[in-house]
Amino acid sequence: MNNRHKLFTWSRLRSAYLCVFLFAFALTEIGRYIYRPFVYESGLDDFGMADTMGNHLGAVTLVFFILAVMNATRQEALIVIATVTMGYVGYEFVQQALPGSTFDLKDAIASIIGGTISLLLFLVTYRLVGKWDSM
Repeated sequence: MNNRHKLFTWSRLRSAYLCVFLFAFALTEIGRYIYRPFVYESGLDDFGMADTMGNHLGAVTLVFFILAVMNATRQEALIVIATVTMGYVGYEFVQQALPGSTFDLKDAIASIIGGTISLLLFLVTYRLVGKWDSM
């Protein structure tokens, strides 16, 4: 299948990527507007989850958005996951040089966790849904 045709073809796998993206996006927004204020107002110690959710959930959201847009193959998906994860981690290091920004090791670790979650979700999704597209 050529790339142009693949971009305009709907598949079960593309639908699954879209569903994971929407779920991750919803979790990110719930975390940002409900969970984070609740944790801060209550003075709870959630081991930094409220502070880093943009990195771990944001990475998952971005990965599956890209996979859905690309209608990514298995190999392309693995490249996207690695690139997004390295990009998030790299951005944390670049922030040291940006005015008004600071490096946060917790965010870098959260980005790696987000990349790992993305990989696991992709493998499960691909195993459950991907085989139906090849039939």
